[in-house]
Amino acid sequence: MSLLQNTTIKTKLVLIIMVTCLVALLFAGVGFISWSQYNFRKTMAKNIVIHAKIIADNCKAALTFEDAGQATETLKALHVEHSMIAGCVYDKSGRLFANYHRRDMTARMLPQEIMEDGYYFDKEFLTVFQTIILDDEIIGTVSLRSDLSSLHAVFRRNLSIMFSVILAASVAAYFMSSRLQKIISSPILGLAKIAKTVSENKDYSIRSIKHGNDEVGLLIDSFNEMLEHIQHRDLELVYAKSELEKRVRERTAELTGMNKQLKTEIDERKQAEVRLKETYAKLVVTSRHAGMAEVASGVLHNVGNVLNSVNVSTTLIMDKIAGSRIPHLTELAAIINEHSDNMTEFLTEDERGQCIPLYLTEVAKLLTHEWEEISGELSSLVRNVEHIKDIISTQQAFARTTDIESDVSVKEIAENAIQVDITSLKKHGIAIEYDLSEIARISIDKQRVLQILVNLISNAKHSLNISKKTDKLLTIRSYRHNEDRVRIEVIDNGVGIARDKLTDIFRHGFTTREDGHGFGLHSSALSARQLGGSLVADSDGPEKGAKFILELPFRPVEAKK
Repeated sequence: MSLLQNTTIKTKLVLIIMVTCLVALLFAGVGFISWSQYNFRKTMAKNIVIHAKIIADNCKAALTFEDAGQATETLKALHVEHSMIAGCVYDKSGRLFANYHRRDMTARMLPQEIMEDGYYFDKEFLTVFQTIILDDEIIGTVSLRSDLSSLHAVFRRNLSIMFSVILAASVAAYFMSSRLQKIISSPILGLAKIAKTVSENKDYSIRSIKHGNDEVGLLIDSFNEMLEHIQHRDLELVYAKSELEKRVRERTAELTGMNKQLKTEIDERKQAEVRLKETYAKLVVTSRHAGMAEVASGVLHNVGNVLNSVNVSTTLIMDKIAGSRIPHLTELAAIINEHSDNMTEFLTEDERGQCIPLYLTEVAKLLTHEWEEISGELSSLVRNVEHIKDIISTQQAFARTTDIESDVSVKEIAENAIQVDITSLKKHGIAIEYDLSEIARISIDKQRVLQILVNLISNAKHSLNISKKTDKLLTIRSYRHNEDRVRIEVIDNGVGIARDKLTDIFRHGFTTREDGHGFGLHSSALSARQLGGSLVADSDGPEKGAKFILELPFRPVEAKK
């Protein structure tokens, strides 16, 4: 069968038809020969039995009068049958009474023992036994023996006829199958040719011609349908490619515009932001020399988070100054100067002068309130600037050494992280809930922990700002976890995180914010691991809030000492 796998379908069809015909003819020929041999054997046996009965009747008188010569003459009549090779007559005692054998045979060809009436075939002879009965008494037995030459001759003749018929039928079957196989092979070969053309030229507009509604026609329909699908998908791919290129161009134009806008905003930054750029440039140079480019990005991100609070505080101070009553005091001073000559009369009799003491009292209250608010914002601004300095100094110290641990109160560091962005949180109407357990002071890198928490709080604030909820809540929680761990959780009820993104958010460059850079959470997770802890996120899905768990090693100060 393996030899047929690499032959053409035309050859396979012809061979299948030829083999089928030959096998059918062979079985028919074998059946015919077997049936013919069976009938010839029966006829042959029947004829010899008849001869035996005739001889038995003719030998009754010879046996009665013990005339062996007459019995012999009767047996000699067998010479007319060329196939008869021997015959004999036995008396009732079983003694050979008379016999005959063909000239080319000997007396040894006679049967050696008497058997029951009937005929018996062996490899070479057919032997018949027939009892001689007279007056219901057995007086002797006739035995005739014939060779099987006629049977073999008939077998050879039938075999020759069978092979002649098979040969003639094979030739006819070959010519017929060679013609008829085209009905099946031609459509398939045409389909194969079309498939080869499509494969070589990648032209999916070609179609195969259907010749009928049989299985081959169904195959051609399926093939043409497949080509149509492929052609349709090719067109869709071309269209998609065109649309993609169009979107890339549009996006490039948008990015170009955004870059220009960003450049304009950068140019308008204040002097503090310029100093920050210079500091960042120094950090980038240092990180390049020491292989710390990623650390520098983390520093910039952390400083940027604190700088947002600085900008908020600065804006609030500027708004307070812009709406201050101090310019009105200048006008009041001008009015007083105008009436310096008659001040007493002006303050007691003039309506405007009578309002000045009350006005000064109200202005003093307002200025006192403004001073308190501005003082608070300045304090917050000072804290944030100090935090920026701490971030930078910590990273500079980290470039020189990895051991910058200090004694830290977990509760205080969590509260400090909230205070860094407290103004912005209140401005956006975000309620803050504390659940801070009293935990023994631990030895850890305070600045790194603070940076991680500031990043998490900033992300939570962004999540709450873009949510549509009115009850915006930020919860910060700390507690002991097992004997050697402490956890700080930052929880919000904002937009939440999809379950399949809970690990992606920590990958470098991954961000869901339009103005995000994708390294805040990445650098925070790296810092957590460097501290010997971990940072993981959990959320029930979009619009169901999120929880970030910072786990740190619990190394009490007393135990360290």
